[in-house]
Amino acid sequence: MFWKLFAIAATILAFGVGSAAAAGPTQQGIRADGLRWQAKADFYGRQLGLKADGLRWQAIARAYQSKEGSPTSDGVSLGDAGLGLVGGAVLLAVGGAAIVVVRRSRRTKLAV
Repeated sequence: MFWKLFAIAATILAFGVGSAAAAGPTQQGIRADGLRWQAKADFYGRQLGLKADGLRWQAIARAYQSKEGSPTSDGVSLGDAGLGLVGGAVLLAVGGAAIVVVRRSRRTKLAV
């Protein structure tokens, strides 16, 4: 019952919204949008936006110029690489052992 009601409502909405959107924007709607955007531009001021962008770019440049926040590293050391290699080998061995144990335990259970 609920699914039928839901399907009917979805169909009505799909066709109702589709036909309204297919008509496209009206002349009055386009004019209203244009007036709204012009009012926003007048309210915020055109120069104020340029000043905000300039301040933002200056702050970004200062952040990249300072070296206090950047980590100091000479690259990857052989010790780090060896640790990663050993860790990967251990994970591979444990995974392989788990697969072997699971396969053998299934064989013994099926044979009984």
